[in-house]
Amino acid sequence: MIAYVIQWGWLKIGSYGVMMALGFLVAWYLFRLELRRKGLDTDIASRITFNAAIWGVIGARLLSILEEPSHLAENPLRTLLLEGGLTWYGGLAAGAAATIYTIWKAKAPYLRVIDAMSPAAMVGYCFGRGGCLISGDGCYGIATDLPWGMQFPTLVETPGFHCMQSGAIAHWPPIDPSTCTDLSDLSTCLRYPPDVRVHPTPLYEILAGLLLFALMWSLRKRIHRTGVMLGLFLVLQAVPRVLVEFIRLNPRYFGLSLSQWVSIGMFFLGLWLFWRARNLPPETAPAEAPAEAEPKGRRRRRRK
Repeated sequence: MIAYVIQWGWLKIGSYGVMMALGFLVAWYLFRLELRRKGLDTDIASRITFNAAIWGVIGARLLSILEEPSHLAENPLRTLLLEGGLTWYGGLAAGAAATIYTIWKAKAPYLRVIDAMSPAAMVGYCFGRGGCLISGDGCYGIATDLPWGMQFPTLVETPGFHCMQSGAIAHWPPIDPSTCTDLSDLSTCLRYPPDVRVHPTPLYEILAGLLLFALMWSLRKRIHRTGVMLGLFLVLQAVPRVLVEFIRLNPRYFGLSLSQWVSIGMFFLGLWLFWRARNLPPETAPAEAPAEAEPKGRRRRRRK
């Protein structure tokens, strides 16, 4: 795994950040293509992409901190600025809010613009998960004997992580990685050795996301009602996330992780958008530029 692509003194550029930047760039390009196809102003794509990127990162960091508040209590400044993680749904919520505000300022049609953005958002999600995989930042799954299991150079979390999050273990003591081999005492040793194979859950989500993007891109010209493409994104994106979370080590609330609860809400919101679109008229095709009128004046007489 490659945590940083550039390390020069205090300057560190992480592979996750590079992948995220590439994701926004590709999403911006696809977004412009869809806006042009729908006959909408393509200039709004740059403003939306920029605002969604900035606020999306802020939202992703805040939700990650809410998922693991103990880290914030131990070292608030370091967690906020340096070592805090990023959670997809926090970024999605904050990015969506920034998008809606930008559309409102531009006086553009909300759902039509967001429909055009939905396939691009799926691609951006794939790039984000690619960053997780390359950097090995800890969003992998539980140990597995399956042939496609992957080894990560950093230590891999065990089910003892759940004990710590649920309060069964009062404190997570600092551990010498070289001594972390005996898993019988989870209060002392909360991680597997780095040679244990685990589920590459980011890879699962990348493959699912690419398939879902291909489906959305192939259907986009056949969908003519406002809000359906957004609903399709919400429904399709929620299903693999709920399934993958069952083999990830995230804190549970009433039996499900926070991401699973958010995914379920997104799924039903997508279904509501489908139901809402039933009675909407189809979108009209982009109007062609009117032909120039013939200037008024005397008509020339035809020569006989």
